[in-house]
Amino acid sequence: MQTTLAAKNQARTVEDFLNIEILDKALQACACNLISATMRDYNASAEPSKVKDNDTFQQAKLVMTKAHLNYL
Repeated sequence: MQTTLAAKNQARTVEDFLNIEILDKALQACACNLISATMRDYNASAEPSKVKDNDTFQQAKLVMTKAHLNYL
């Protein structure tokens, strides 16, 4: 996951943006970034788990899950 988050943009031309491998890496990086940020904030929160799961991070978890499923 850290390797994906550290990767730089490889697309430079229109053909690059149509390259399936580069698009796959971009979707992977987006999902990894959302997962990393959500879990970092979730673990740093002092609220009870039920409040975090059902209220505070509910929307962030949905966005994270949708990004992951789009990547798959």
